[in-house]
Amino acid sequence: MNENVIIGWTDYKIKPPDKEGVYEWQVPNKYIKTLIVQFQAKMRLRGAGYRQIISPEFDHWDGYNVIVPMNTFWRNVETIDKNIVIVEAEKILPCPFCNRIPCLEGMEYNRCATVGARPNDFNRWWMKCCEWTNTPHVDDPKALISLRNKKLKSFKYANE
Repeated sequence: MNENVIIGWTDYKIKPPDKEGVYEWQVPNKYIKTLIVQFQAKMRLRGAGYRQIISPEFDHWDGYNVIVPMNTFWRNVETIDKNIVIVEAEKILPCPFCNRIPCLEGMEYNRCATVGARPNDFNRWWMKCCEWTNTPHVDDPKALISLRNKKLKSFKYANE
């Protein structure tokens, strides 16, 4: 399969979005190279040296160029909800207390300080829904989802 084609997604390096607005993105994680993070972010007008360009809000300006991570894909969104972050893992089971699907949250943790980060830069992950179900912070969101689902399934069968 061509690495520049993901069904329903457009490769940013071949054709970036041509207008401002919110789009859905698939971007490789900065720390776990095999992890693809999916989230919504704006394409916005920004200064780039002596000119204005449209680029995603998770870009990086190095003083000369606007840099977007390699293997970034985008598509139009159907419903705007910039709080949803998805990783390619098994489906997250609902919370046994509030019956909602927990949100996957994260941050970039660097040298004992938290740094505001874009979802593709997260290196600490946790899930959150109601006050009873916050999970510990872990390095790998796939492992967190898998372990949580396994525990919930064993709890369910133990109480039937």
